[in-house]
Amino acid sequence: MAAKAQGLAAHQARTPGVPSGTSVLGLIKHLTAAERYWFARHAGHALRRPVEGALPDEGLVG
Repeated sequence: MAAKAQGLAAHQARTPGVPSGTSVLGLIKHLTAAERYWFARHAGHALRRPVEGALPDEGLVG
């Protein structure tokens, strides 16, 4: 995923690339939240969200 995002301008990372509206940045945010949740759950640590009130799928579009 990092290789796909490397070198993109901000507007390119936010531009949807598929009909569902998912962007590279949105996908990276989603994967980051999913990994944080997985590690928190399986490592036994309390789950902390990087943005107050954000849900794991927020930011997937745009």
